[in-house]
Amino acid sequence: MKTYFLQLLSFFVLLTALNACKSSKVATQTENPDLDITSNQHTVISDDSAYDYSPEEEEEQEPDWVAQKGLYNPEETKYFNLINTKLEVSFNWEQEQMPGTATLTLTPYFYPQKELTLDAKGFDIHSIAKVSPEDTLSLNFGYDSLQLTIQLNKKYTPKDTFQLEIKYTAKPSELPKGGSDAITAEQGLYFINSDGKNPNKPQQIWTQGETEANSCWFPTFDAPNVKSRQELYITVDTAFTTVSNGKLVAQYENPDGTRTDYWKMEQPHAPYLFAMAVGKFAKVTQKWEGKEVSYYVEPAYEQYAQQIFGNTPEMIAFFSEKLDYPYPWEKYSQVVVRDFVSGAMENTTVSIFMEDLQVDNRYLIDDNWDGIIAHELFHHWFGNLVTSESWANLPLNESFATYSEYLWNEYKYGKSVADLEWKDNLESYLEESKTKQEPLIRYYYLDKEEMFDHHSYAKGSLILHLLRNYVGDEAFFSALNRYLTENAYEAAEIHDLRQAFEEVTGQDWNWFFEQWFLKPGHPQLYIQEEFESDTLRLTVTQQQNEHYTPLYRLPLTVELWQGEQKILQEITVTQKTEAFVFPMQAEPSLVLVDPKTLMPGIIDHIKSTEAFIKQYQEAESVLARLDAIEQLSNGLDEMEILPVMMAALSDREPAIRELATEAFEGYEGVQKERITATLKDLAANDENSIVRGTALNSLATLGEFPTEIKNALKDSSYVVNAFAIYALGQLEKESAAPTIATFEGIKNLNVSSTVADYYSYFSIEGKYDWFAENISKSPTDEKPIFINYLGSYLMSQPLFLQKKGIAVFNDLARNHTSKSVRVSAFQSLALLSNVEGVSVLLKEIKANEQDKSLQQYYDMLGN
Repeated sequence: MKTYFLQLLSFFVLLTALNACKSSKVATQTENPDLDITSNQHTVISDDSAYDYSPEEEEEQEPDWVAQKGLYNPEETKYFNLINTKLEVSFNWEQEQMPGTATLTLTPYFYPQKELTLDAKGFDIHSIAKVSPEDTLSLNFGYDSLQLTIQLNKKYTPKDTFQLEIKYTAKPSELPKGGSDAITAEQGLYFINSDGKNPNKPQQIWTQGETEANSCWFPTFDAPNVKSRQELYITVDTAFTTVSNGKLVAQYENPDGTRTDYWKMEQPHAPYLFAMAVGKFAKVTQKWEGKEVSYYVEPAYEQYAQQIFGNTPEMIAFFSEKLDYPYPWEKYSQVVVRDFVSGAMENTTVSIFMEDLQVDNRYLIDDNWDGIIAHELFHHWFGNLVTSESWANLPLNESFATYSEYLWNEYKYGKSVADLEWKDNLESYLEESKTKQEPLIRYYYLDKEEMFDHHSYAKGSLILHLLRNYVGDEAFFSALNRYLTENAYEAAEIHDLRQAFEEVTGQDWNWFFEQWFLKPGHPQLYIQEEFESDTLRLTVTQQQNEHYTPLYRLPLTVELWQGEQKILQEITVTQKTEAFVFPMQAEPSLVLVDPKTLMPGIIDHIKSTEAFIKQYQEAESVLARLDAIEQLSNGLDEMEILPVMMAALSDREPAIRELATEAFEGYEGVQKERITATLKDLAANDENSIVRGTALNSLATLGEFPTEIKNALKDSSYVVNAFAIYALGQLEKESAAPTIATFEGIKNLNVSSTVADYYSYFSIEGKYDWFAENISKSPTDEKPIFINYLGSYLMSQPLFLQKKGIAVFNDLARNHTSKSVRVSAFQSLALLSNVEGVSVLLKEIKANEQDKSLQQYYDMLGN
């Protein structure tokens, strides 16, 4: 699954309060040699006293993962094998209900059984029977609205196989909304625009089962360690298309004018991966190795579907070859739906995506959706073929899926692009680590939804990349193949992965898995270098809080430069403080620790200006070079730095050109004329749209450049348009409104959010209806942006408009399914608390809010 709060929106440029946020994409390919983890050519001194740095004492507090001891969450006990699940379903659109019949084929797992308990949330149960070709036998049952306990007619042994038929009605819309930051609701089955009255939204039905929500629409063992074959008969009006797991085996026209589609899944998979989608979709089809690869989108986006999803067959081929394990399923469909409760979901053979993926070709100039597409596809090996046995082992699914984005970028767009993906993941994890540090494999969580965080996704992918570089590519992918082969169509835990690596390499990897997967935190290294008497002394101190973070065993590469000569040294840090001594003929011009930027942690290494210049000029890693430019950008007035920063404007890497371009915002130095000319050239001619946009933004801070802005407003890139609108607003202020209004109809977040920012900041009259329309029509994850801007905008508007906005915010804050929408509406209401009656509304909303985290947040706001 790719979640709302984890997925990176495509170069989303949210320009607020005259402050632009920008992203970059680069495309080069470099070799990534394996890391030798043996030490050589140096002396190690293990001595804490050798280093006198004393980090500030951190507050001693018991970490979450320790405090939660006793809340152990094991793999679910298996009392039965679920051999086959046959579902026959139809839909009551008016009442948002689903009449269904489930026929389950079962056998006891090991011990004889006479009672069976199934997960079944919020159903009306009509009848339960044991069925066979010979007879039908009604069975007694108990039901508490969450679980269905069935009394079997006799005690069954593992030698027995029997079938149960359960007739029921699912009522998912009547269930509590539930949900989390990652998955915003958990009702399993969703009716979209069920009454058809919203002209801006198609009628659809779709499912989302992770973690344990599919039992909201069919009775099952809703646990990840269960596997079942699947049959699904879906009866719909003939105007609708259906898509589900497996293959469409048959379609039947019914006497009442409906149609029944029969989908069959021959291979077993977990119940949370069962899925269906119903809607008026356009279907675009490709092939891979004779298997259907299809894309279901709204008809308006049919012409763009192949551009959006068209790399999928190549991805399947790449992952199949890389893993030496061909795509194991019979087809692959990708469906885009409205109001999805997450970013995407990897249901076996039918991934479902949020509506943000429905874009036009101009959007694809600036970015693509390859990351989320690769993520869900890779799950079909890691998650669907081999499934984590419990939610505590979720990184076995999500860390691999996140790392697939690195692998695809490395293959398709070059190592620099992949390394920038690595950097994004590191930053995401480190930001989360400020408030949360737990082991990746967590048996002590309070709520399984907590597992869907930057630990399971981002940090896990960083650790896999580190492991790949430790063992080498051949061993890494051989071990993955062994893991998949030995656990195919089964559930696995973290030690199954460790054993696969040990079997392939012949080495013990318990130390690696223990410190990285089973312990919380990350390394924080402080590095000092001292050169004296032809000897370099490199002192490394692990600063992380040892109360809950381990002292790490860290094989590291050190890159030493003497003139034009590069010397590589391999060290292994194991102590809190260690000094590594290297004989050298002269003082090195650069000491670069972890030059390929592999370590998932923090390295604090103070260097001279000359060293950072050398690092920019000589380092192979784009991340090391970016770090150097970032450090140097604060010293543009220094004589030795300015030429380097000017050279960076023409760097081969777009990310470095972008960063250097940003550094010259507001520049008034001696080279202003030359810098201005260079920025104009970049704004007009750079092949990368993000660089063109950032150059335009920097130009706007240096003076008036109407020609460049006028041309940029016509650029084919939405991102460049957004920067141009922003620059025009900076320079012409309120008088730019007529020109900016011509962009109101552009349905692209980069553009529309910039227009919203301008209207809000300058209080442009007559724009309430435009804001309201964007709130109504925008995807769920974009609504908070326009809600926040409208709230700010209304602060300076007449009372009658404020009251219209208050009514909108009140409804959204009370009723919307998305937490982010509700909280944004609440915040915007709070901005208008001086209007009569708003304070009472705020108190009522807070009192009625069911989500405890939002209640606490509202309390913190003081409303």
